[in-house]
Amino acid sequence: DIDEITEKLTISAPGMSTKLVINLKALPVEEAAVDCTVWGEAVTANVIDGGEWFSKFLGSDFNLVRMAGTNSS
Repeated sequence: DIDEITEKLTISAPGMSTKLVINLKALPVEEAAVDCTVWGEAVTANVIDGGEWFSKFLGSDFNLVRMAGTNSS
């Protein structure tokens, strides 16, 4: 769910005791870019907090990224 007032994204999943809350306002505007693969395509993106939550849920190592050069507004 996205709270449009606070601009927070909340993610929950079956079997996870905690929810992942991402403050979209606080995402870094410019961080060191990393090359990665998203949906089979090579892209440049920024790693953001939340990868550990997805790794625990999915049972493998993942990073949560946002496309480099984008902002939340």
